[in-house]
Amino acid sequence: DNLLHEIATYDVLKLQLQELNNLKYKAVIFESPYSDFINPKRIRPYSAPYMAEILADLFVSFPSIQFVFCDNRKIAAEWIYRWFKRIQRDYRGQVLQGRGCVFS
Repeated sequence: DNLLHEIATYDVLKLQLQELNNLKYKAVIFESPYSDFINPKRIRPYSAPYMAEILADLFVSFPSIQFVFCDNRKIAAEWIYRWFKRIQRDYRGQVLQGRGCVFS
């Protein structure tokens, strides 16, 4: 639902993604499978080809941002949890390496 709202102000969405693109780690998580975004019954008032073009435009315009489609909120939360856990581990490793510690 949120993406459908954001499409109404597509230029604002792209500006927000440009800001996100400045971060080292970046991802956009959808709490619906890709098929929902091209299903005419679920994306009114937009058409399936229009939504497919919008998504393709986002993927090509922001290739360094991970766009992840999850089947539901629970799976999205699990993905985000694992992603942040891995980022935290990477960050801790960088901090410790900066202090002269070496890991293998």
